[in-house]
Order: sequence, then structure tokens, then C-alpha cells
Amino acid sequence: MKNKKWICLIILFVLVGNINAQRLWDYTPTTQAYVGVGGDTTLYYLKDVLMRDSLAYRIIYTDAAYLLAYYYGNTEKDFILQKLRIYADRNSPQFRWYNYFAYQKIRGFLGDSGALAGMDTIVLFSGDTEKKLAAIMHLAIAGRFNYFQIVKDAFYAQETPKDGYNLLGIYGKNLQFRNEAGNLLATVVQESTTNSKIYRAALNLAEFDKPRAIQILDQRFRTSSGEIRDRFFWYLTNIDPDGRPERTIFAVPLEPNEHLRRGYLPPTFSSIKKGILTSRYLLPFYIKFSKDALVTETSDLVRWYLREFLEDFIPLPPPDIVTTITILNTLISTKQQIASYGWVGDNSFINELDNHLTTARNLLLSGDSLSCAKQIFTFQQKVDVEYRDSLDGDTRTINREGWKFLYYNAKYLLERLP
Repeated sequence: MKNKKWICLIILFVLVGNINAQRLWDYTPTTQAYVGVGGDTTLYYLKDVLMRDSLAYRIIYTDAAYLLAYYYGNTEKDFILQKLRIYADRNSPQFRWYNYFAYQKIRGFLGDSGALAGMDTIVLFSGDTEKKLAAIMHLAIAGRFNYFQIVKDAFYAQETPKDGYNLLGIYGKNLQFRNEAGNLLATVVQESTTNSKIYRAALNLAEFDKPRAIQILDQRFRTSSGEIRDRFFWYLTNIDPDGRPERTIFAVPLEPNEHLRRGYLPPTFSSIKKGILTSRYLLPFYIKFSKDALVTETSDLVRWYLREFLEDFIPLPPPDIVTTITILNTLISTKQQIASYGWVGDNSFINELDNHLTTARNLLLSGDSLSCAKQIFTFQQKVDVEYRDSLDGDTRTINREGWKFLYYNAKYLLERLP
């Protein structure tokens, strides 16, 4: 019994030690740090650098400390912090806020809670605005939100706009500052004419209020024109990629410049297949838009992109997490949608397809997946036969786009059924 108590105490001490050693923030070494040490990140070399005189080798010393903490911090924490304490002496004639900040940043990365007081010191006493804001940012990441007024002052002064916007993005995640930070960023997104400011403010607003950022950008997108509208299109593509097809449909008919018009279109089917662009470009509503646009388009350049996309596209397989009943429901709604477009001809043919899908759904819900698969297979065969016999002269028709949607979605469902 006593042994069990000792084991529990040991485990408790280990857990407490791990909690105390948790990082206050993360960092990734810069390219400059790797260049500073000549690309040598071996333990022997980095420790050797820190064994030298830190004042004589100030830059490489700091670079080596960053990399040693990043790669070997779990085992070399005490060595690193002992070597960097020279940077904490503010009475030294060699004192620099740059080195002091590096020391606190590494301390926090290694889980030393004293870094919080060190970052407070930078905020309260440093005259270096850049380092002051960087310290506030690290404190906020660690859950300390004590300097909102300084954040606002820097934002208004625009001395370091990037850090000012980023800090508002971090402070906005705290409910206490969410509204005020959101209003400041939203004003920039709504009123600024400087591209970098609009985009940076929108990105940080989206960190804690994405719908608001999208709504403001989308309003500016729809009320502008030419290159300005194109710019907002790309801002929105990065923040709201799934909303891009609707914006393509909105912008293409309004844009007189063929090159800008072409830029709104998805470049290739492969870019969607690879996940570079949203797969919502492969839904029936966008394919219908492409078919209609191909008829009215006057630019050979734009027509080529529309035609290639229509030729190449096929519906993509659903993710593994999507259930068979969801796939079947999607197939049913897709069939209804393409029928409303007139891509399937003859009411009796449509009714036959509906009957197969309805029966398949009832069978699947009752647990009879084998009989369900038979109905889906028959459905798929009828779709395929009518598409390939489209020149037989009867009214039972299905066009190429309709065939793709029904045939491939049935195929993906059959692959999940026995």
C-alpha cells in the first residue's frame, strides 16, 4: 500500500513538473538564424557557440541560442538559460533590448514562467516600439491581456501597422476586447483604400469574426469594378474559398475586360481535384452557369477556359466520413436539380429514375443494402444507356453534364454498398 502511495506521489510530481514546463508560446526559427550559424544545427556546434563570449559574438550567439532551444530545448534548457542570463543585466553598458527580448522569447518557449515578467519589463520600459508590441503579442498568446490601450495607440499611430493589426486579431479572441477590436479592424476593411491595410485588417478580423470580415469584403467586391473588384475577389478567395463560385457567377457577366473575366474562372479541373480550389465549382449550379456562359461569351480566350473546364470535370468522390444515406440523398437532390435544368428529357424517364432512387432509399433505411445496391446499379445502367443512345430519336435523353452527375455519384455510392 505504501509503495502505491509513493508511486502516486512520483506521478503527481512528474505531472506538475510537466505542467510547469509547458511552453508559454511557440516559435519557428527564421532563415536568418540558420544563416547566422552557417546551417550547422548539430548539438555540439550550437553549444560550442554559446560557450564563447556572448558580447563578442552577439548575433551568432543569439541565433545559436534560438536553434539550440528549438532543436534541443528538452535536454539543454538549463544550459541555454544560464548562458543567456547575461542579456538580463540592464545595468550593463552592453545591454540591448533586442537581446533582452530574445532571452525572454526563448525563456517562454522553454516553459520558464519568468519570461512573462521579462516581457512586461519590455512593455513598460523599452523605447523600442517594435519590441514593445512584440512583447505584448507574446503576453497575449500566453493569456495576458493587460495592454489594450497600447495596442490601440499603436494601431492609431500606425507606427508598425502589421503588429498593430495582428495584436487586434489576438486581443479580439478575448471576449472582453472582441467588440472594440472588431470595430477597429472592420473600419479599416470598410474604409481604407490601401490594399495592404485592407487585407491585413480583414485577415485579423477573420481570426475571431469571420462572417463580419467576409460580409464587408463581399460588399466592397460587389460595389466596385475592374481591378479593384478583382482585388477584393482574391482577398475573399483566401478568407472564404467556398464562396468563390458565387462570386465568379456574379463578376463574369459584369466584367468587360476579357483577362479579368478569365481570372474569375477556375483555371483547370485538376486545380480543384488537387484541393487548390473549392470543390463547390463542381456542383450543378456552377456547371449550368458555365454552359450558359459558353453560349453568350464573345472572347475566344474565355470560351477556351469554359470549354476545357466543362470537358474535363467530373464529380469528385465524397470523403470517407460521408455516410451512404447522405450520398444517396445527394444523388436524389442532384437528379432533381439537373432535371429542372432540362438536362434529362422525357417525364416517363425521369419518373423511372425517381422510382429507383426512392426504392433504393427505403431499402437502405430498412437495412437492406444489397437490394439497395441493385436499384442503384439499375439506375446507373439506365442513365448510361440513354446517354449513349442520345441519337436514337426518342425523347428519353440526358446530356453529357447530367450523365456525369448521375453516373459518377451512383458509382461512388455503389463502391460503398455490397
